[in-house]
Amino acid sequence: MNKCLPIHHRIPRTLLAAGATAVLVLAGCGSDDAESDDTDVQTVCDNVIELDQTVPAGQATKDEANATLDEAIASADEETAAMLTTFQELLQPVLDDPEAEPSDEFFTQFTEVLGWVGANCDVETIDVTAAEYQFTGLPEDLDAGYYIVNFTNDGNELHELVAVRINDDVTLSVEELLALPEEEADTMIQFMSAAFAAPGDTTVASLNLVEPGRYAVVCFVPTGTTMDAEGTGPPHAMEGMTQEMTVA
Repeated sequence: MNKCLPIHHRIPRTLLAAGATAVLVLAGCGSDDAESDDTDVQTVCDNVIELDQTVPAGQATKDEANATLDEAIASADEETAAMLTTFQELLQPVLDDPEAEPSDEFFTQFTEVLGWVGANCDVETIDVTAAEYQFTGLPEDLDAGYYIVNFTNDGNELHELVAVRINDDVTLSVEELLALPEEEADTMIQFMSAAFAAPGDTTVASLNLVEPGRYAVVCFVPTGTTMDAEGTGPPHAMEGMTQEMTVA
């Protein structure tokens, strides 16, 4: 399995700046302020989740993605509309060049949007904690669906949550996949999502687990990595920081 993620898989590490934002979002969403008559929270939820399910998978054109966001913005209250409008602006370079690395500002705003989804939409939320060197809170069995993950780092090192789907014809265990050469292992998995959190921080991610099968969650951060320096040890996954999940 990929022990040194390609740049588009390593992107979530730029979420260092977004961790504090995520905590504020989780605490501040769902206010009791009266909504305007034009507000349709369900429509906002449906469109934002659709965007998150289709754009990363390459299943939406730029026009389709913007139309989905336009509908969400038109149905939102003023504060939410402003948040989504900023996100839409930051999304345009991503839609123009999916292989380019998005900005830190994009990830900060995307984290805020996912925090809003978790607080306001009818989706299941999973609270996952990372420490040296294990995940806690991840279920071994899940129903197929769309999930919001609140990812908290209770350890002293930096941690990430990288979710992949293991191809249906692959019978190897996660440990066996990790032992393979990177190029070979990458042909047996599909990257799904990732989250990154510094010690003491909570960030937000989504898991689009709509296809039944075997999934794995791993942390590829080198052992010994802190806010001050990158570690020189093996990836946390090689220290046992993995978990397999079955989605039915």
